[in-house]
Amino acid sequence: LAPNAPERFDAAQRDPRLPDLQRRTPSAKGETAYGFCGVLFFLGFGAIALTIAASAVGVSWFGARSTGASELRIGGVLFALVPLAMLGVAAAGLVQHLRRTSRFQAAELERWIALVVDERTQVSGGKRAHSRYYATLEDRSGKRRELRVGTELAGQIARDDMGLAYVKDDLLLDFERLDARDRR
Repeated sequence: LAPNAPERFDAAQRDPRLPDLQRRTPSAKGETAYGFCGVLFFLGFGAIALTIAASAVGVSWFGARSTGASELRIGGVLFALVPLAMLGVAAAGLVQHLRRTSRFQAAELERWIALVVDERTQVSGGKRAHSRYYATLEDRSGKRRELRVGTELAGQIARDDMGLAYVKDDLLLDFERLDARDRR
């Protein structure tokens, strides 16, 4: 049988564990922690940029004035533009991060029988490389969807696995293999 043969989906549908697995709700705690840490990062980055910009034009947060702060120098204003640009980047990043986090939190948990048709890894960075994992799942109708996958789950799934996918937004939270052997 082909990996995506309808008989495999039928056999998976008959797996006796399926009703219990469909009631299960996997944890998304890693994604929640990621959202909180991201907010802290962008707020901290913005605060540092704002402090640098303020000190460049002679403003002190504690009421003291820097030497020569009464006269605003062109050099100070130009020097302040770089941290202000950094502040703009931090604000844009924060907005984007909050949108993504709220979209994830608002998304419904989907459960569907799927076939793992492909996996890929995206590596970015130099000496401190960061890997992102993705899996492409196919449903019974042949519709495919590429999803982000956590590191641990990426090591547990393989091409041609048939199982129940737990999906929230664009993240594969969990994948439980089902018996997809045709035993008729």
